[in-house]
Amino acid sequence: MTPRRRSLIPAAVGIALLAATTACDDSNSYGSYYSAGVPDGGQIRLVAQQTNPANRPPVHAVEAFDIGPMLVDDQGFSLYRYDRDDAGTSTSNCTGACAEVWQPMPASREPLGTLLQGRLGSFTRPDGSDQLTLAGWPLYRYTKDEVPGETTGQGVDDAWFPIRPSGGKIEEDAQLESVDTSTPLSDTDVELLVKVRQAGLWEMPSSNWARTQGENRRVREIGLILLVDHGRLDGMVRTVAGRFGAELPDQPNVKQQDWLNEMRDAGSAAEFDRIYANRLRLAHGKVLTYIANVRAGSRNEAVRAFADTGNSAVLRHINLLESTGLVDFEELPSPVLDASATAAGAALSMEATDVFLALLLAALLCGGTVLALWLVRGSGTRPRKPRTPPMTYP
Repeated sequence: MTPRRRSLIPAAVGIALLAATTACDDSNSYGSYYSAGVPDGGQIRLVAQQTNPANRPPVHAVEAFDIGPMLVDDQGFSLYRYDRDDAGTSTSNCTGACAEVWQPMPASREPLGTLLQGRLGSFTRPDGSDQLTLAGWPLYRYTKDEVPGETTGQGVDDAWFPIRPSGGKIEEDAQLESVDTSTPLSDTDVELLVKVRQAGLWEMPSSNWARTQGENRRVREIGLILLVDHGRLDGMVRTVAGRFGAELPDQPNVKQQDWLNEMRDAGSAAEFDRIYANRLRLAHGKVLTYIANVRAGSRNEAVRAFADTGNSAVLRHINLLESTGLVDFEELPSPVLDASATAAGAALSMEATDVFLALLLAALLCGGTVLALWLVRGSGTRPRKPRTPPMTYP
Protein backbone atom coordinates (compact mmCIF):
# COMPACT_ATOMS: atom_id res chain seq x y z
CA MET A 1 0.00 0.00 0.00
CA THR A 2 1.31 3.43 -0.82
CA PRO A 3 1.81 6.23 1.71
CA ARG A 4 -1.05 8.54 2.49
CA ARG A 5 -1.26 11.43 0.10
CA ARG A 6 1.09 14.20 1.17
CA SER A 7 0.82 17.43 -0.68
CA LEU A 8 3.97 19.22 0.37
CA ILE A 9 6.32 16.47 1.53
CA PRO A 10 7.79 14.78 -1.53
CA ALA A 11 8.21 11.04 -1.69
CA ALA A 12 11.93 11.33 -2.00
CA VAL A 13 14.03 14.35 -1.34
CA GLY A 14 17.74 14.75 -1.88
CA ILE A 15 19.75 17.35 -0.07
CA ALA A 16 23.04 17.15 1.56
CA LEU A 17 25.74 18.50 3.52
CA LEU A 18 26.76 21.39 1.35
CA ALA A 19 30.24 21.72 0.23
CA ALA A 20 32.18 24.85 -0.04
CA THR A 21 33.83 25.77 -3.27
CA THR A 22 37.22 25.40 -1.63
CA ALA A 23 38.87 22.17 -0.62
CA CYS A 24 38.66 21.17 2.99
CA ASP A 25 41.54 21.36 5.39
CA ASP A 26 41.78 18.14 7.37
CA SER A 27 43.60 19.98 10.15
CA ASN A 28 40.45 21.97 10.89
CA SER A 29 37.75 20.14 12.84
CA TYR A 30 35.01 21.97 10.96
CA GLY A 31 36.65 21.39 7.60
CA SER A 32 36.18 17.65 7.96
CA TYR A 33 32.48 18.20 7.29
CA TYR A 34 33.12 19.86 3.95
CA SER A 35 32.91 17.78 0.80
CA ALA A 36 32.96 19.31 -2.64
CA GLY A 37 30.70 18.47 -5.52
CA VAL A 38 27.06 18.32 -6.51
CA PRO A 39 25.64 14.95 -7.62
CA ASP A 40 24.02 14.47 -11.00
CA GLY A 41 20.53 15.93 -11.05
CA GLY A 42 21.51 19.15 -9.32
CA GLN A 43 20.61 18.06 -5.80
CA ILE A 44 22.95 18.27 -2.86
CA ARG A 45 22.68 15.25 -0.62
CA LEU A 46 23.10 15.22 3.11
CA VAL A 47 25.64 12.54 3.85
CA ALA A 48 26.31 11.27 7.35
CA GLN A 49 30.00 12.16 7.47
CA GLN A 50 30.33 11.96 11.22
CA THR A 51 30.11 8.85 13.34
CA ASN A 52 28.20 9.15 16.57
CA PRO A 53 30.63 10.12 19.36
CA ALA A 54 30.50 7.92 22.43
CA ASN A 55 29.29 10.81 24.59
CA ARG A 56 26.28 11.64 22.40
CA PRO A 57 22.92 9.87 22.72
CA PRO A 58 21.76 8.02 19.59
CA VAL A 59 18.28 9.57 19.65
CA HIS A 60 16.86 12.98 20.48
CA ALA A 61 13.48 14.51 21.19
CA VAL A 62 12.98 17.53 18.92
CA GLU A 63 10.11 20.00 18.70
CA ALA A 64 9.47 20.49 14.97
CA PHE A 65 7.96 23.86 14.08
CA ASP A 66 4.92 22.35 12.35
CA ILE A 67 4.17 18.89 13.78
CA GLY A 68 5.45 19.28 17.32
CA PRO A 69 7.48 16.73 19.31
CA MET A 70 9.16 13.99 17.29
CA LEU A 71 12.02 11.53 17.75
CA VAL A 72 15.11 11.72 15.53
CA ASP A 73 18.45 9.98 15.39
CA ASP A 74 21.74 11.76 15.95
CA GLN A 75 21.79 12.92 12.32
CA GLY A 76 18.34 14.50 12.64
CA PHE A 77 16.50 11.82 10.63
CA SER A 78 13.01 10.80 11.72
CA LEU A 79 12.44 7.55 13.60
CA TYR A 80 9.33 5.39 13.15
CA ARG A 81 7.23 2.80 14.94
CA TYR A 82 5.47 -0.13 13.28
CA ASP A 83 1.89 -0.71 14.39
CA ARG A 84 2.19 -4.44 13.62
CA ASP A 85 4.86 -4.78 16.27
CA ASP A 86 3.66 -5.59 19.76
CA ALA A 87 5.10 -3.00 22.12
CA GLY A 88 6.86 -4.55 25.06
CA THR A 89 7.28 -8.06 23.66
CA SER A 90 10.91 -7.50 22.59
CA THR A 91 10.22 -8.77 19.08
CA SER A 92 10.04 -7.20 15.64
CA ASN A 93 7.68 -8.13 12.85
CA CYS A 94 9.83 -6.31 10.29
CA THR A 95 12.51 -8.68 9.02
CA GLY A 96 14.08 -9.64 5.71
CA ALA A 97 13.16 -7.29 2.86
CA CYS A 98 11.15 -5.14 5.24
CA ALA A 99 14.22 -4.43 7.36
CA GLU A 100 16.13 -3.33 4.27
CA VAL A 101 13.66 -0.47 3.72
CA TRP A 102 12.86 0.12 7.38
CA GLN A 103 16.25 -0.13 9.01
CA PRO A 104 16.23 -1.14 12.69
CA MET A 105 17.74 1.53 14.93
CA PRO A 106 20.84 -0.03 16.48
CA ALA A 107 21.08 0.05 20.26
CA SER A 108 24.22 1.17 22.02
CA ARG A 109 25.60 -1.07 24.72
CA GLU A 110 26.90 2.01 26.52
CA PRO A 111 24.87 3.86 29.21
CA LEU A 112 22.72 6.57 27.65
CA GLY A 113 23.04 10.05 29.10
CA THR A 114 19.72 11.33 27.80
CA LEU A 115 16.41 12.54 29.14
CA LEU A 116 14.79 9.64 27.26
CA GLN A 117 16.81 7.07 29.18
CA GLY A 118 13.86 5.95 31.29
CA ARG A 119 11.83 5.14 28.17
CA LEU A 120 14.59 3.61 26.07
CA GLY A 121 15.30 -0.08 25.94
CA SER A 122 16.66 -2.70 23.57
CA PHE A 123 16.30 -6.30 22.48
CA THR A 124 18.28 -8.74 20.39
CA ARG A 125 17.02 -9.45 16.88
CA PRO A 126 17.21 -12.91 15.26
CA ASP A 127 20.38 -11.86 13.41
CA GLY A 128 22.09 -11.10 16.72
CA SER A 129 22.00 -7.30 16.42
CA ASP A 130 20.56 -5.12 19.16
CA GLN A 131 17.62 -2.84 18.30
CA LEU A 132 16.66 0.25 20.27
CA THR A 133 13.12 0.62 21.63
CA LEU A 134 11.12 3.54 22.99
CA ALA A 135 8.27 2.84 25.41
CA GLY A 136 8.51 -0.76 24.21
CA TRP A 137 8.23 0.10 20.50
CA PRO A 138 11.11 -1.02 18.25
CA LEU A 139 12.55 1.99 16.41
CA TYR A 140 13.22 2.17 12.66
CA ARG A 141 14.69 4.57 10.14
CA TYR A 142 12.97 4.88 6.72
CA THR A 143 15.53 4.72 3.92
CA LYS A 144 13.48 6.98 1.62
CA ASP A 145 13.79 9.88 4.05
CA GLU A 146 16.81 11.69 2.65
CA VAL A 147 16.56 14.95 4.58
CA PRO A 148 16.62 15.48 8.35
CA GLY A 149 13.12 15.86 9.74
CA GLU A 150 11.47 14.41 6.64
CA THR A 151 8.55 12.04 7.25
CA THR A 152 7.75 10.55 3.85
CA GLY A 153 7.06 7.18 5.48
CA GLN A 154 4.10 8.48 7.42
CA GLY A 155 1.09 6.21 6.86
CA VAL A 156 2.83 3.62 4.67
CA ASP A 157 0.71 0.44 4.70
CA ASP A 158 -1.43 2.17 7.31
CA ALA A 159 1.09 0.85 9.82
CA TRP A 160 4.21 3.04 9.79
CA PHE A 161 4.25 6.36 11.66
CA PRO A 162 6.85 8.79 13.00
CA ILE A 163 7.10 8.29 16.74
CA ARG A 164 6.77 10.93 19.42
CA PRO A 165 9.10 11.03 22.46
CA SER A 166 6.19 9.68 24.50
CA GLY A 167 5.93 6.59 22.28
CA GLY A 168 2.77 7.80 20.57
CA LYS A 169 2.53 8.07 16.80
CA ILE A 170 2.33 11.18 14.64
CA GLU A 171 -0.75 10.80 12.48
CA GLU A 172 -1.46 14.39 11.54
CA ASP A 173 0.29 16.09 8.66
CA ALA A 174 0.75 19.81 9.22
CA GLN A 175 1.61 20.54 5.60
CA LEU A 176 -0.59 22.40 3.13
CA GLU A 177 -3.64 20.48 1.96
CA SER A 178 -3.20 21.13 -1.75
CA VAL A 179 -1.25 23.11 -4.28
CA ASP A 180 -3.58 25.02 -6.60
CA THR A 181 -1.72 25.76 -9.83
CA SER A 182 -4.48 27.79 -11.49
CA THR A 183 -2.89 31.10 -10.43
CA PRO A 184 0.64 31.57 -11.79
CA LEU A 185 3.53 32.60 -9.58
CA SER A 186 4.54 36.24 -9.53
CA ASP A 187 8.16 37.38 -9.44
CA THR A 188 7.95 37.94 -5.67
CA ASP A 189 6.43 34.47 -5.24
CA VAL A 190 9.39 32.89 -7.02
CA GLU A 191 11.80 35.10 -5.11
CA LEU A 192 10.47 33.78 -1.80
CA LEU A 193 10.86 30.16 -2.92
CA VAL A 194 14.42 30.86 -4.05
CA LYS A 195 15.35 32.56 -0.77
CA VAL A 196 13.94 29.76 1.37
CA ARG A 197 15.66 27.14 -0.78
CA GLN A 198 19.01 28.92 -0.55
CA ALA A 199 18.57 29.36 3.20
CA GLY A 200 18.37 25.60 3.60
CA LEU A 201 21.39 25.00 1.38
CA TRP A 202 23.72 26.76 3.79
CA GLU A 203 21.89 26.71 7.12
CA MET A 204 21.50 22.92 7.08
CA PRO A 205 25.24 22.21 6.84
CA SER A 206 26.11 24.97 9.30
CA SER A 207 23.52 23.63 11.75
CA ASN A 208 24.92 20.14 11.22
CA TRP A 209 28.26 21.50 12.40
CA ALA A 210 26.66 23.35 15.30
CA ARG A 211 24.93 20.26 16.70
CA THR A 212 28.27 18.49 17.23
CA GLN A 213 30.98 21.16 17.19
CA GLY A 214 29.41 23.97 19.19
CA GLU A 215 31.01 24.79 22.53
CA ASN A 216 27.82 26.35 23.87
CA ARG A 217 25.25 23.73 24.87
CA ARG A 218 22.43 25.95 23.64
CA VAL A 219 24.11 26.25 20.23
CA ARG A 220 24.27 22.45 19.98
CA GLU A 221 20.60 22.13 20.90
CA ILE A 222 19.54 24.80 18.40
CA GLY A 223 21.72 23.29 15.68
CA LEU A 224 19.70 20.06 15.74
CA ILE A 225 16.37 21.92 15.83
CA LEU A 226 17.26 24.12 12.85
CA LEU A 227 18.62 21.12 10.95
CA VAL A 228 15.28 19.32 11.33
CA ASP A 229 13.15 22.40 10.60
CA HIS A 230 15.07 23.35 7.47
CA GLY A 231 14.85 19.79 6.21
CA ARG A 232 11.07 19.99 6.46
CA LEU A 233 10.96 23.45 4.87
CA ASP A 234 13.16 22.36 1.99
CA GLY A 235 10.82 19.53 1.11
CA MET A 236 7.89 21.94 1.04
CA VAL A 237 9.54 24.61 -1.08
CA ARG A 238 10.78 22.17 -3.72
CA THR A 239 7.38 20.55 -3.98
CA VAL A 240 5.63 23.91 -4.46
CA ALA A 241 8.22 25.00 -7.00
CA GLY A 242 7.93 21.69 -8.83
CA ARG A 243 4.17 22.00 -9.20
CA PHE A 244 4.56 25.40 -10.86
CA GLY A 245 7.71 24.60 -12.82
CA ALA A 246 9.72 27.24 -10.95
CA GLU A 247 13.48 26.84 -11.13
CA LEU A 248 15.37 26.71 -7.85
CA PRO A 249 19.10 27.06 -7.11
CA ASP A 250 21.14 24.02 -6.12
CA GLN A 251 23.82 25.85 -4.16
CA PRO A 252 24.09 28.84 -1.83
CA ASN A 253 24.94 32.25 -3.20
CA VAL A 254 28.44 33.69 -2.92
CA LYS A 255 27.77 35.52 0.34
CA GLN A 256 26.34 32.39 1.95
CA GLN A 257 29.35 30.37 0.83
CA ASP A 258 31.57 33.03 2.41
CA TRP A 259 29.68 32.60 5.69
CA LEU A 260 30.20 28.83 5.54
CA ASN A 261 33.89 29.35 4.90
CA GLU A 262 34.02 31.75 7.83
CA MET A 263 32.54 29.09 10.11
CA ARG A 264 34.83 26.43 8.72
CA ASP A 265 37.86 28.60 9.41
CA ALA A 266 36.82 29.49 12.96
CA GLY A 267 39.83 29.36 15.25
CA SER A 268 37.92 27.85 18.15
CA ALA A 269 34.58 26.35 19.09
CA ALA A 270 33.64 29.55 20.91
CA GLU A 271 34.38 31.61 17.80
CA PHE A 272 32.31 29.21 15.72
CA ASP A 273 29.37 29.66 18.11
CA ARG A 274 29.56 33.44 17.76
CA ILE A 275 29.75 33.35 13.96
CA TYR A 276 26.96 30.79 13.70
CA ALA A 277 24.53 32.69 15.93
CA ASN A 278 25.15 36.08 14.29
CA ARG A 279 25.25 35.00 10.65
CA LEU A 280 22.07 32.94 10.94
CA ARG A 281 20.29 35.67 12.91
CA LEU A 282 21.14 38.20 10.20
CA ALA A 283 20.00 35.86 7.43
CA HIS A 284 16.68 35.04 9.11
CA GLY A 285 15.91 38.74 9.45
CA LYS A 286 16.40 39.21 5.72
CA VAL A 287 14.23 36.24 4.79
CA LEU A 288 11.49 37.63 7.02
CA THR A 289 11.19 40.70 4.75
CA TYR A 290 10.63 38.49 1.69
CA ILE A 291 7.96 36.55 3.52
CA ALA A 292 6.19 39.80 4.48
CA ASN A 293 6.23 41.03 0.87
CA VAL A 294 4.71 37.83 -0.46
CA ARG A 295 2.14 37.43 2.29
CA ALA A 296 1.00 41.03 1.82
CA GLY A 297 0.45 40.92 -1.92
CA SER A 298 0.58 37.42 -3.42
CA ARG A 299 -2.44 36.38 -5.49
CA ASN A 300 -1.46 32.71 -5.20
CA GLU A 301 -3.25 30.90 -2.38
CA ALA A 302 -0.67 28.12 -2.07
CA VAL A 303 2.19 30.59 -1.81
CA ARG A 304 0.34 32.65 0.79
CA ALA A 305 -0.14 29.50 2.85
CA PHE A 306 3.53 28.61 2.40
CA ALA A 307 4.46 32.14 3.51
CA ASP A 308 2.44 31.60 6.70
CA THR A 309 4.31 28.34 7.31
CA GLY A 310 7.68 29.92 6.61
CA ASN A 311 6.88 32.88 8.82
CA SER A 312 6.25 30.56 11.78
CA ALA A 313 9.58 28.81 11.25
CA VAL A 314 11.63 31.98 10.73
CA LEU A 315 10.26 33.80 13.77
CA ARG A 316 10.88 30.70 15.85
CA HIS A 317 14.47 30.45 14.63
CA ILE A 318 15.10 34.13 15.36
CA ASN A 319 13.99 33.64 18.97
CA LEU A 320 16.07 30.48 19.31
CA LEU A 321 19.22 32.14 17.98
CA GLU A 322 18.73 35.13 20.27
CA SER A 323 18.33 32.75 23.23
CA THR A 324 22.02 31.82 22.90
CA GLY A 325 22.99 35.24 24.25
CA LEU A 326 25.56 35.49 21.45
CA VAL A 327 23.71 37.76 19.02
CA ASP A 328 25.29 41.21 18.69
CA PHE A 329 22.29 43.44 18.05
CA GLU A 330 24.55 46.42 17.33
CA GLU A 331 25.77 44.60 14.23
CA LEU A 332 22.29 44.03 12.83
CA PRO A 333 21.18 46.51 10.13
CA SER A 334 18.84 49.25 11.29
CA PRO A 335 15.24 48.93 10.08
CA VAL A 336 14.66 50.81 6.83
CA LEU A 337 11.19 51.79 5.73
CA ASP A 338 10.29 50.91 2.19
CA ALA A 339 10.34 53.98 -0.06
CA SER A 340 6.77 53.44 -1.17
CA ALA A 341 5.65 53.11 2.43
CA THR A 342 7.47 56.31 3.36
CA ALA A 343 5.94 58.16 0.41
CA ALA A 344 2.52 56.83 1.24
CA GLY A 345 2.91 57.93 4.84
CA ALA A 346 4.02 61.40 3.78
CA ALA A 347 1.12 61.69 1.36
CA LEU A 348 -1.27 60.58 4.05
CA SER A 349 0.18 63.16 6.44
CA MET A 350 -0.11 65.94 3.85
CA GLU A 351 -3.64 64.90 3.01
CA ALA A 352 -4.65 64.99 6.66
CA THR A 353 -3.11 68.47 7.04
CA ASP A 354 -4.92 69.74 3.95
CA VAL A 355 -8.23 68.41 5.22
CA PHE A 356 -7.72 70.08 8.59
CA LEU A 357 -6.89 73.44 7.01
CA ALA A 358 -9.86 73.17 4.68
CA LEU A 359 -12.20 72.44 7.57
CA LEU A 360 -10.75 75.32 9.59
CA LEU A 361 -11.14 77.72 6.68
CA ALA A 362 -14.69 76.53 6.09
CA ALA A 363 -15.50 77.07 9.75
CA LEU A 364 -14.06 80.59 9.67
CA LEU A 365 -15.94 81.48 6.52
CA CYS A 366 -19.14 80.06 7.90
CA GLY A 367 -18.69 81.94 11.15
CA GLY A 368 -17.86 85.17 9.33
CA THR A 369 -20.92 84.84 7.10
CA VAL A 370 -23.23 84.25 10.05
CA LEU A 371 -21.80 87.26 11.87
CA ALA A 372 -22.19 89.50 8.83
CA LEU A 373 -25.79 88.41 8.31
CA TRP A 374 -26.54 89.03 11.94
CA LEU A 375 -25.09 92.50 11.79
CA VAL A 376 -26.96 93.38 8.62
CA ARG A 377 -30.21 92.02 9.94
CA GLY A 378 -29.72 93.80 13.22
CA SER A 379 -29.18 97.15 11.56
CA GLY A 380 -32.27 96.76 9.38
CA THR A 381 -34.66 95.96 12.21
CA ARG A 382 -33.50 98.58 14.77
CA PRO A 383 -36.56 100.78 15.80
CA ARG A 384 -36.34 104.37 14.69
CA LYS A 385 -36.74 107.23 17.16
CA PRO A 386 -39.87 109.41 16.52
CA ARG A 387 -39.02 112.63 14.81
CA THR A 388 -39.42 115.71 17.02
CA PRO A 389 -41.63 118.30 15.32
CA PRO A 390 -39.97 121.65 14.80
CA MET A 391 -40.60 124.18 17.45
CA THR A 392 -42.71 127.22 16.50
CA TYR A 393 -42.66 130.63 18.16
CA PRO A 394 -45.61 132.90 18.64
